[in-house]
Formats: sequence, structure tokens, C-alpha cells
Amino acid sequence: MRHGTIAVLLLAAGGLALAQPGAPPDTAPARTRFPRLELAPLDGSRTLLPDSLRGRVFWVVFAFRRQDQSVIDTWLPWLDRAGAEDSTSRFFEVPLMGPSIPRLLRGVISAGMKVTVPADKHAHLAPYYGDFEQLADELGLADRAKVYIFLVGPDGFIAGRTEGNATEERARELLDTARSIGHTGGDGADE
Repeated sequence: MRHGTIAVLLLAAGGLALAQPGAPPDTAPARTRFPRLELAPLDGSRTLLPDSLRGRVFWVVFAFRRQDQSVIDTWLPWLDRAGAEDSTSRFFEVPLMGPSIPRLLRGVISAGMKVTVPADKHAHLAPYYGDFEQLADELGLADRAKVYIFLVGPDGFIAGRTEGNATEERARELLDTARSIGHTGGDGADE
């Protein structure tokens, strides 16, 4: 595995989707709360999104297929940059494995990832064995051949979404959005 990770950020082909398609220009887009998602990164921690990161900006990259790692890798420098600019922001790569994988195999898969992924990446990589069909419906992950990138604001609402490879334009637009929504504090609590 390149960088030993399978990612979880969602981007819409052709550009950042901050507004609903077809909405009149003077109408504010409907805001969507990021669904509750329990993650177990390889470092052994547990994170309940968006609740655990209340007051912080975070990024999630979702992928359905192992071969999408090269697409995920195009986003990693930008995610590292976002973390350097705001040390309270977090990102997660979430390979969507699904509940059909037997529990015994889940341990084998996670152990294999721990061996192949550098230790400094373990906090970011969180394989998901839950009901990804429901998650895909809630987030609009219609095409399993795509990588999706989400930017979630300190209030738990989706602030940006895109899919596919990082381009300078898409990445800068997401970073600008992240800067504009900022964070409310380093401890995750509202100030």
C-alpha cells in the first residue's frame, strides 16, 4: 500500500460542491450534518464523528476499492498542509469494507495494515466495517469507483465535498473554505 493508507476524503468531479445543484444563486444551500460514524483508527483510539471533534474542522476521505489509493495519495500533501495551518484539524482515510467481512478477518486485515502503514499514519487510517450502504445513501456516495472527500465544519455540518484526484484548484478551494470556517478552540469544545 502506498503510504499504507486507504483514504476517506470526498470531492465532486469537476469541482467543489458547496451549493445544491440547480439552486437559485441567491438561495443558500441546504446544510447537511455529517452522519454519526464511529471510527477505530489503527492507533487503537476511537472517534465518534462528528461529536468527538465538535469545535474542530475535520476531513474525511472515503474509498471503496484498494486501487483508489493513488487517488487518495494526491490529497495527502494538501491534508498535511491543512493540519500544519490548523493544528486542531484532523483527517481520516476511511476504506469502506462493509459488514460482510467476518470479524476474524477484520483483525487480520487491520493487522496487515498496521504492518504496512507507517506508524505515524495509524491515527488517520480507520477501516470501516459497518453498514456502508446506509452511509453511502446518507452522503450520496453513488459511484463506488470514486474517492470522496468531505470537509466538515466545527458545527458538524458538511462545509465542502468533492471527488477524485486533487487538483490545485479544488484543493485550494477546500483549504480556503477550511480557513473561512476556522475552529472555535483547541480542546474541541465550543467557546
